[in-house]
Amino acid sequence: MLTYPLTLHFEVTDHCNNSCPHCYASSWIQSPAKRPAKRAKPNIIELARRIVDSDVFDVVITGGEPLILGIDRLSELFKFFNDNNVQYSLNTNGRLLSQATCKELKDAGLQSVLISLHSWVDELHNEIVNAPNAAGDTKNGIQNALNQGLRVAVNQVIDNRNIDTMYASSAELERMGVHQISFTRALSPMKVGYKVDTINAARFLDEFLKCKENLNVSVVSLLPIPFCADPRVKDLDVKLSCSGGISSAVLSCYGDVRFCPHDSHVWGNVFEEGFDTIWKRISEWREDLAAPAECDDCSFVVDCRGACRVASKLYSNDYTAMDPWARHSVKNYRRKVLYSEFDPDCSYRLSSDIRWRKENEAFLLYFGADHLLVNLDGVEFIRRLPQEFVPSELLSATEENREVHFQFLNVLYYNGLLVNKGKL
Repeated sequence: MLTYPLTLHFEVTDHCNNSCPHCYASSWIQSPAKRPAKRAKPNIIELARRIVDSDVFDVVITGGEPLILGIDRLSELFKFFNDNNVQYSLNTNGRLLSQATCKELKDAGLQSVLISLHSWVDELHNEIVNAPNAAGDTKNGIQNALNQGLRVAVNQVIDNRNIDTMYASSAELERMGVHQISFTRALSPMKVGYKVDTINAARFLDEFLKCKENLNVSVVSLLPIPFCADPRVKDLDVKLSCSGGISSAVLSCYGDVRFCPHDSHVWGNVFEEGFDTIWKRISEWREDLAAPAECDDCSFVVDCRGACRVASKLYSNDYTAMDPWARHSVKNYRRKVLYSEFDPDCSYRLSSDIRWRKENEAFLLYFGADHLLVNLDGVEFIRRLPQEFVPSELLSATEENREVHFQFLNVLYYNGLLVNKGKL
């Protein structure tokens, strides 16, 4: 159990210029009865300070629509995170991304942006976000962000209306030059008819695989897909299980903490009690949250943990129910090896994007979106590594703990912490 999350979705506003039925933040627009009581919003930097004090590594700045805050307030937030060595990115619908805005965002320190475009067909996208002319604005925003040199990923939330446009839309986005294309199966707390139900899981995977196999761009799923949803899933490099409450959480513009962006339950408020207390409560609940009983004899239960717990809650009103895409347990199956073997005679260097955090009696190494816990001896060994080295030569100089160190280097390589430079 971690003392704090590694990544945090920071909802800097609950206002938006779209009205998407799949978005919890805008649910009160669709259903006035769900509208929260009017509350005073804390200063955005006060909330950011609590994030920094919690040693969070990575922040996703989202909303609502975060650009509604304005460039000045976002620039102030970027500077605060820059000064405190917190990595951040921006999630936006892209409608307010003019050329000038993109330049100001980049000048303020922004490097990466995730933009939502649910279909290349304008009428379909506009229908999904409940906003006329939204598609044109978003496409312009994508192009403007690319023109300014930002790293652009585009997400498509998939429901029964746009599931057949996944590949065609993605092909257009590839031609634009986006860096990554992601998909999220729609989870709507309000309109059941908009959910992608179990009969469409195969159609989703048909389009998803077509994109992965035919497009020269990274293609990912932002929500976990159960191993048993389809025989093809087991050998795909896709998100396996939910990180909510395990290594990630959500902080709203009011200070409310949730375990997942798609879930409405509030576990506490950082202005009423410590973030560490709230996170401990969430983590203990997640640790005790068992996978569905139907998954007990599955070969992948440890990795999958029943996939998306919020999907289960929305469809069955039970966090421990089967994911609606789950079909049956998978037994006696060995997953294909998706990485190259560690060669002790190659030259390696340590990845440059590793960050550290003290975690109870160990140290946590954070890199990309992954992490690894190591003890003090492991940290000292890593710190002594040369800038570039050949493992067989490095370890031949000492007899002490040679096999242990070799296995540790193997673990570092398997987890992506060592970069293979090839044979010398």
